[in-house]
Amino acid sequence: LEAFALDRSQDAVDLSRENALRLGLQDRLKVYHMDVIKDADRMLGLFSSISALVSNPPYLFSEDMASLEPEIFRFEDYAALDGGEDGLNVIRQILTLAPGFLSNRGRVYLEVDPRHPPLIRQWVEENMEELRYMETRHDVSSRPRYCILQKEESHKDPKVNQD
Repeated sequence: LEAFALDRSQDAVDLSRENALRLGLQDRLKVYHMDVIKDADRMLGLFSSISALVSNPPYLFSEDMASLEPEIFRFEDYAALDGGEDGLNVIRQILTLAPGFLSNRGRVYLEVDPRHPPLIRQWVEENMEELRYMETRHDVSSRPRYCILQKEESHKDPKVNQD
């Protein structure tokens, strides 16, 4: 297994690289300092034929940021939490880019706000021919928190069925 990780925070990138080195995974994990919105073209040039894209993007609704406990900001960067007015700014960008680097039948796994699954399903159905919403999974407290999507098979990628 080879994995790629990216984060817009240099501190997070540095910590991930340190952890990979400490665990002896530095040859299998490539960590990049990138912003999924600002560095979209660069990302599309680096990654291709990925079988799984896993993301815990900023997904909080901007209006919810004011109600967070103050101590959260001692440990979390504001930008790592605020997903914009509807919490979908980064999620929409990830889903827009995903078909460009997923292999046929490659999957996207997203952690989201419990209000997001129906919004994401609708947005994908209206805007993304190459992605299909597969399912919603629940967290330990039974809240809908994880969206799974799959790239539809295309003849552009000569890879064989990966199931």
